[in-house]
Amino acid sequence: MKSSCIGCPYSGNSRVRFIRDTDPGAWADLVEFDRAIRNGSPRATVEGKPLRGQFFIHRSLRPLAEVDLDATRGRSGAEEDDPDGCSPFSCRSGAEATVPGPVGLSIRQSDAVPAA
Repeated sequence: MKSSCIGCPYSGNSRVRFIRDTDPGAWADLVEFDRAIRNGSPRATVEGKPLRGQFFIHRSLRPLAEVDLDATRGRSGAEEDDPDGCSPFSCRSGAEATVPGPVGLSIRQSDAVPAA
């Protein structure tokens, strides 16, 4: 299992299913986090920066507790996870970019910027 942010919106069904099936405490935290972010941050709303729309952890844009994470298990051609995936050190979603590294080396930008 790769290490990454528990609330990563790039996590596919297999990773979220793993959390659900192996760590009940983390699953409860993830479901609660998904519920808590639904309408944005109360602080941002008070500061005049309300959320337009709703936030969801799962790509289906449904509450995590209602998502059938087993629907794609074993299905041919099912997109179980983000094809870029995550690494223990950074999020690798999106197009790959290179930046100059030390001593003339080039490194992927995603590897150069640690995940928050």
